[in-house]
Order: sequence, then C-alpha cells, then structure tokens
Amino acid sequence: MKQWIEKIPLWARNQYFFSGLAFLVWISFFDSYNFIYHYKLKSKKEDLQQELSRLTQETEKNNSFIQLLQNPEFAEKYAREKFFMKKEGEDIFVIEDHVTSDPENELP
Repeated sequence: MKQWIEKIPLWARNQYFFSGLAFLVWISFFDSYNFIYHYKLKSKKEDLQQELSRLTQETEKNNSFIQLLQNPEFAEKYAREKFFMKKEGEDIFVIEDHVTSDPENELP
C-alpha cells in the first residue's frame, strides 16, 4: 500500500489539492451557474443580437417609408394601390392573376 501512495506526486497527496479539485468540479458542473448555463446564456445573447440587428434594419426601412409618405403624391399613389381608394366619380377595376397548379383547372 505504501508503494502505491509513494507513486503519487507530493502535490497530489496534499489535502488542499483534493479540496480545490472538488471545489472546481462542483463550480464547473453542479452549481446553478455552471458551464451549460453559461453556454445557453451566450447562445441566447447571440440570438438576441441578431434579432436586434434585424429589427434595427426594419426600423430604418420603416423610417424611410415614413419619409416617403410625407410626400402627398406618393401617399395618394400608395393608398390607391394598396387600399383601393379612389377619388369621387372614379371606378376601380381589380384584375387578379389566378395561378393554379392543377392542370384540369387551367383555361385553354
């Protein structure tokens, strides 16, 4: 038995080494703020940063659209195209293209 213990380096036989090693293992794997928790937080942070950049781009696009809507001619054109608004005395005809994937329903 003594031969086996003597093969272990002196620094590894120290009681503080075992205490420190147990502490590091506990903190690294079993604590509530372990490595897995930090990995999940990091991935969530990256996802939120991507969403932030997407929303920033969308905000810039919306701000430029708001600037375009300040022009009365553009606002009128947009209202006519998107909301089918009309002036008094005008008639609007909506023509829709029907795209069918069924060959039996296609027009000759």
